[in-house]
Order: sequence, then C-alpha cells, then structure tokens
Amino acid sequence: MIKTVNSVDVLQHGILAGPEVTAVAVSLPLEPMRLAWLLVELAVGVAAIVTMMRGCRTLRHTTLVAPLVWSGISLVLLLVADGTLAFNALRPGTEQAVRYLTAITVFCPFVSLLGSRRPHAQAWNFVVLSFFGIMALPALELVFVGRARYLDIHDARGWFLWLLVVLSTVNYLPTRHGFAGMLLVAGQFCLLGEYLPLVGDGWLHGVRAGGVPFLCGAVLAVRLRQPRPRSDSNLTDAWLYFRDTYGSLWALRIGEQFNAAARLNHWPVTVRWSGVQCAGDIAAVQATVSQALRNLLRRFLSPEWVQEVLEGSPGQGELHHKQRENESFLD
Repeated sequence: MIKTVNSVDVLQHGILAGPEVTAVAVSLPLEPMRLAWLLVELAVGVAAIVTMMRGCRTLRHTTLVAPLVWSGISLVLLLVADGTLAFNALRPGTEQAVRYLTAITVFCPFVSLLGSRRPHAQAWNFVVLSFFGIMALPALELVFVGRARYLDIHDARGWFLWLLVVLSTVNYLPTRHGFAGMLLVAGQFCLLGEYLPLVGDGWLHGVRAGGVPFLCGAVLAVRLRQPRPRSDSNLTDAWLYFRDTYGSLWALRIGEQFNAAARLNHWPVTVRWSGVQCAGDIAAVQATVSQALRNLLRRFLSPEWVQEVLEGSPGQGELHHKQRENESFLD
C-alpha cells in the first residue's frame, strides 16, 4: 500500500513507520526564486491589465476594443496557468495541455485585429473563437480523449504558428510601435517555442517563464511612449494615427485603396508610408480627397473623430481631449 503524506505530517510525526508504507511523497513549498518570479509576473501583469482597461475607454472610438479585450483574456489565463503550474498540481498530460492552450491565446488578439473593420467587426469574434477551437484540438484530445500520453503538435499546425509569429512581427515592427512589437514576438517565442518546427527539439522549457513579462512589457511600452507631434497636414495626421494603431497589414490595404481612387480621379495626392504627399496644389480637390480618406477610415474609426482631425479643429472640446488621450496610450 502506498501512502502519501505532506510536509506537515513529516515534521510533526516523522516518517511514518510500519510495513504498509513503501513510499512517501513530500510536498514542499515553492523555491524562493520561483516564488519571487511569480510575484514579478503578477505585478507586471496587474499593471498591464490596468493599462488595457484604460485602453478600452480611450479606444472606444475605434474597432480595437475587441482585440484589447482578447489581450486581457489571454493575459489573465497565462497568469492563472503559470501560478497553477508552479505548484505542480496537475498530472503531466494535463500540464502540457494547459501550457499549450494558454500559449495559443496570444494569437487571439491578432486574429481579432484582422477582422476589426465595420460592419463585421463584432461578428468576427466568432471567427476568433473558431480559430482557438481548431488550434486547441490536440490539447483537448489529450485531456478528454486520452489516446496519447503526451501532447503531439503536427508539423502543419506548427508551421501555421510560425506564420502567425511572422505576421505579428511584420504588422507592428515597421510602425511607431516597433519596440513593443519586438517584445510581443519575444513573448510569443517564449510561450510557443517548444511547438515550432526547427526550434522545438532544442527548446528549453524554462524559457516559457519569460513569456508573460515580455507581453506585459509590450503593453507598457505602448502606454509609456510619448505622443506623436502634430504635422502640418491633417491628412498625414489621420493616416499616421491609423497606420500606427492598426499596423502595416491594414495600412497597406487602405493606402492602396486610396491610391487607386487617386489615380482614377487624377488627384495629385499619394499615400506613402511616411504620410500623405501632394504633387501639386490640391486646393481644388481638398474636400473630395478628405471625403475619400474619411470614407475609408470610418470603417475603423468613429466618423466624429475622423472629421475633427481632417477638418483641423483648433484643439478645444471633448473630441480633441480624447484624441490626446488616445495618442498618449498608442503613440
């Protein structure tokens, strides 16, 4: 007969005697360094969550509230999982499943961002849930079906994770939030490195501990960045805000749509990565050009906010105050 006792029993009564005892399992508290690291994770995690809660208020004029909520959900799940795994409270198969399930949630905000255009921005959340369900299948089979003793990630799913890592890097690295983008990718590598082809075989499992701090650092890096100074062009201000907020994938698409309309109507205006460039006097078509850009951006930003920026309001009133708050959070 195998009898399990805890450390309190050992201290009070010593090792139990008798022929019935053949093995003793002693549960010890967390090592001081590991406990200290968990406290660090908790501190930066709470700071990042508070920052994201503020972001939900300051970004309510955009379609980015859903990606921000997905970010908060992912961070909370990662914090809970790290705390649970630190106490070795789960059997090995379940532990592998929990590590994988919480790690893939870091891509839910990015998938949500890909569909953050009105009018289907809210319905896109079902696509995010479907994405998570498909990616979670190996872990769910391990826990509920139990056909295997360890988590087996097929190469096809691993290469798809690689694609998501690359797209996440490309999306924000060339923008004003490039440093936050690098921290985000570093966090993704820490959490998912063991599942990525070409990396997983030699991956150190202890590296996962750096995932949450890197992700929280990305959030705080965005929050602490100084606001962008206003330029002499309202069109450029609106474009740069959209580019830095939504990333290069949406920026390239919207920029190409605007340039196609400019070529079709022979406007002397071109959207470049660094801003809106004019090849001549656009006074005659200023209103038309502004309306074209407004029609494209209002699928992402509120019409009132876009109108204020494009019309060059003098910096008074509630909308301008909101804009400065948003720039302090995102720029």
